[in-house]
Amino acid sequence: MVETVCLFSTKFVGFVYIEQIISKLMKSLEKILLLVAVVFMIGLFSCKKPVKEGSVNIRITHTVDGQPAVYNQINYINAAGNQYQISEIQWFITELALLDEANKSFSLMGTDEAWYIDTDLEETMQRTILAIPEGNYKALEFVFGFTEETNLSNRFVNPPESFMFWPEHMGGGYHYMKLNGKWLNPQGQKEPFNFHLGIGQIYDGEEIIDFVHNYFKVSLPMSDLKIIGEKSSNLVIEMQIENWFQSPNVYDHNEWGGAIMQKQDAMRIAIENGHDVFNVMEDL
Repeated sequence: MVETVCLFSTKFVGFVYIEQIISKLMKSLEKILLLVAVVFMIGLFSCKKPVKEGSVNIRITHTVDGQPAVYNQINYINAAGNQYQISEIQWFITELALLDEANKSFSLMGTDEAWYIDTDLEETMQRTILAIPEGNYKALEFVFGFTEETNLSNRFVNPPESFMFWPEHMGGGYHYMKLNGKWLNPQGQKEPFNFHLGIGQIYDGEEIIDFVHNYFKVSLPMSDLKIIGEKSSNLVIEMQIENWFQSPNVYDHNEWGGAIMQKQDAMRIAIENGHDVFNVMEDL
């Protein structure tokens, strides 16, 4: 009898031991299967085809009535009837981006970057942007000038950008644009004009009581720019100079004079007109 009990106990203990081994093996198997699944998922995602990328060359042009601007000659008449000439144009683009068909924006420059454009410096009139995802894009967007957050004094320490500073007592930061030229006054005499845009001021008498940030955002529709991997596309941003002076407001040099940096009403007219100044096209 004792022998039978001992034999049964031995078998029972052996059975429990085997069950424990099987349990451990099952847990190990579960871990192995989980590890295999993780490795499989990593492999699946890493095997995705890399996104193809292309580039775009962007060129700046300045035109009057559809023709390339001619400088230092009194050969233009604006909507107010002012005969005028253009001497030089300097201005800034920031937050340049492409908008795709899904309304997703792809930035073409860093948040702390600015594109300075100068009609006297040919090298500033073009740039190439690399590593743009392949696809169709329906609009080009940018900020004319600087937003309030990015228009910081002493941002540029070297010329020519540093020469675009805006006086501290008038708001600081930098000009958005200098469009300099001359016009014939009612007496037929040449007078210089500095069509300068930047931070405006609100005055109470001679005291500045507030500032106005006159930057604006530009969105230029395109007929489906196609970026193709390892290939380059070409765009032209056109500034239509005459539109600064005519749409929707007629700007009269005789009324506003040669300097408008302290005339917010004049700058407001210019900024409202600015929404019709720019155009974009493919450079074939």
